[in-house]
Amino acid sequence: IFDSPNAVLATADGILVADPAAGNIRRIAPDGNIATLLDASSGIRTPAGMAADGEGNLYVADQQSGAVFKFTPGGELTTVAPEGSFTSPAGLASDAAGNLYVADMGGHFIRKVGRDGTISIVAGTGKAGYNGDGRPGPSAQIDRPYGLALDAAGNLYFTEAGGHRVRKLAPSGVIYTAAGAGRPGFSGDGGPAAAAQLDSPSGIAVDAERNLYVADSGNLRLRKISPSGGIATVEGIALPPAATLFSLSGDGRIYIADPVAGCVRVLAPVTR
Repeated sequence: IFDSPNAVLATADGILVADPAAGNIRRIAPDGNIATLLDASSGIRTPAGMAADGEGNLYVADQQSGAVFKFTPGGELTTVAPEGSFTSPAGLASDAAGNLYVADMGGHFIRKVGRDGTISIVAGTGKAGYNGDGRPGPSAQIDRPYGLALDAAGNLYFTEAGGHRVRKLAPSGVIYTAAGAGRPGFSGDGGPAAAAQLDSPSGIAVDAERNLYVADSGNLRLRKISPSGGIATVEGIALPPAATLFSLSGDGRIYIADPVAGCVRVLAPVTR
């Protein structure tokens, strides 16, 4: 059904699936029917990260063109950020004020697109590396940011596929490390997340209780970080051997794109 999907987004109207190899976004309706929402004729070449705002608009990152598009409930497609604005954009997140955040993976930035279209840097210097904890985000080095997640308090979390970390950008604009010691590997379950090893983390999501779920892609595991900062592996879940942006639905189900098998997997609500 799918070619090589790499991102999903759970919405009230169904599960949206971005399939960059096929150049389309498809919707799996609650009754299981699948329909194409956007295809290559729309101008989107390689859809990747997606986000929805409170007005029902869908935002889509196009990795090949470096642009971001907006698809309205009425079916109108417009450009939010033109071609070349980003270098291999990946994850997206939208806040309550209507700002859009973009993981500019190839540029080593987290950027914000304001409601007026102004693009600004909220994290990263443009040079891959690691430093800056406790300082304003634009003065900190980050390494290949991939997934984004906003919690109810306005904290923006993002994975660093190159840095093997999860970083946190507070509403004040100050950056911190939430998880990962920066060395690829697997360790740390039962201890503090900041001391644990991750390997090429990709997707990330946050639930209503402020638990973080991280696709620890290099380890093929889903890791859970509690609000107190502890880390554990969610048992019984094997991730696909590829980077993926997953989505957490309101009822606690996790939808994961599997680009290797060409399918979308759904996992029962996480309770531990």
